[in-house]
Parts: sequence; structure tokens; C-alpha cells
Amino acid sequence: MSQEQQGQHDQEVILWLNEITKSVWHKLHTKHTKIVIQTQEITNYNVVLSRDNEGAIKIPLIELDDVQIMNNRSVSQGIYSGFSSGRYFCSYHGFSNSNSRHVGDLVFLHGGKPEIIFRNIAAPNRVASLVKAEKKRLQQLQNDKPIDNTAPIQQEKIQCYQYQDKTGQNLFQINRPLNFIVITDHEAINKNYVVILKALPLTSLAALGIAISDNDKDLTLDVYANTNIETLFIIEKTKNFHLLESTNKATLGGEKAHMIVYNGLINNVYSTHLNIIAMHNNKIYSILFNCDVDEYQQYLPIVTRMIESFTFIVRT
Repeated sequence: MSQEQQGQHDQEVILWLNEITKSVWHKLHTKHTKIVIQTQEITNYNVVLSRDNEGAIKIPLIELDDVQIMNNRSVSQGIYSGFSSGRYFCSYHGFSNSNSRHVGDLVFLHGGKPEIIFRNIAAPNRVASLVKAEKKRLQQLQNDKPIDNTAPIQQEKIQCYQYQDKTGQNLFQINRPLNFIVITDHEAINKNYVVILKALPLTSLAALGIAISDNDKDLTLDVYANTNIETLFIIEKTKNFHLLESTNKATLGGEKAHMIVYNGLINNVYSTHLNIIAMHNNKIYSILFNCDVDEYQQYLPIVTRMIESFTFIVRT
């Protein structure tokens, strides 16, 4: 590990912050004033609970036994805990006027017992995923070895999937490992998807979908990709959308392609999305892979090989 990398790891930064306030009467200004009575923090090294006049409790992530979600429920038009800006989360605090919010208590186990509890946290699954991902990162740094990319891809055998349109014309083929199954009811998810390759087990989020649409407006690849990114910012802004990477240096089946990598929510689970867009025979081809954010590095090698195997079939 270089000195520069070591310095980056030594710097502690706040990834998630929640401040609990109460309103007190301020005689001098004859009005109520909000003061912070409790601060809940998750950094890249620690879980910290600070309470007014009671000091702070800190658990190093590397020593954390587990984080569990208790009392998970939906609430309507209530007060919910907010998130501050951080590596994964967009800024918002305060009150919710939406119909429903998922909230729960985060219980941090240390030494075999609950040592810190964050109560009434909105979208607790996202926060728990963040904690587990950071703990895993620290364990990998401590062991001074690269991320284990073998866990979800131990099956070495692959099958070649060919897609045939309604006219009987073969359009493309792609290799899939045996632990990625073909989903046939994909049109219920999105009418443009022609195939979805779902990773086992079916309860996981990991899936790769291929969509084909007509380039009716005769857009260039860059214009279409940039419009897609702008749309993501608008549509996904309430889902903690965070753009990680955007490049027009990718390729798909020998065609120039644009790759976008971003984080966002799927069914209240914080997920990473890899989207590659290309144009071929005046059609727009889009490959979208998504999975839980803390599983992305594990799936990336096999997904990369799947994308590299993608081939357009010459029309006969």
C-alpha cells in the first residue's frame, strides 16, 4: 500500500449524520429555538452516538459484531430521521408529508450485546448496508489483500444465449454463467427489455437486462446518453441518485458505447447500476446491470465478461 493510499485511509470522514433536536423557549428573543440533544454518526471507521451532557459512545466498525434492524415499520405523515450529505446519501432533513415512510431501529451489536441504538431511522436498510460495506472494506484493508471476486461466480460453465426477434431474425448473442437464469416475463418490468438474466438466488437484486428501442429521433450516441443522464438526475433525485462514472470510451459488440455507473434505490435497497448504451442498425441497445451496492465489486468481473461476450449477429 502506497503512502498516499495510507494517508487517504487514515482520514476519518462522516458518511452519515443524523441530529436529533428539541425546541426550547429562548427568553432573550422571546421565541422557540431548536438545540441538538443527540448526534448519530457513521464514519468510515466508527459508529458514534453523542448525547447532550452524557458524552459519546464509539464502536470501531472493525470490531462491530453486527447491525440489526428492529421494529421495522411504515409510518404516514410523521417525523422521520433525516440524512446529511455523505459518500452515499443526498442531503435532506426533517419532516415527511408523503403517504408512507419505512422506519426502524438500528441496533449495533458489540461484544455480544447491543451497545448503540439509533431509533426511528428512515430507510434503515440503506444505513445498514452502508455500515456493512464499510466494515467489509476495513477488513480487506486490515488483511491487506484484494477484494474476493470469486464468491458469486464459482460456476465456470457458461451458455450462449441468442436473441431472436418476432420476425425470426437473430439480433445478438451473449454468454451467461449457469447461475444467471433467463427471465421470460420481462415485458411486465419494461416493454423495451428483450431479455433479463437474473442471478441466483432469486431473492438477490443482481440482474442484467438488455433493452432494444428504435432510434426514432435519429439521435447521436452522445446526445442520447447525456439526455439519459439528465433524466436520471430528475427522476431518481428522490432515490439518492449519485453518478459514479460516465464515459464515452466504452464499446459493445464492436460499436462505440457510452457507460454510466450510478447508485440509487431499488425497493428501498441502495444499489449500484452499470448501464452501457450503443447504437446498431438505427436501434438503441442498452445493457443494465444492478445489484446491492456492497455486492457490486464481487459481481463486476463476471458481468464485465458477459458484456465483453456480447456480439451483434450479422443479418442474413
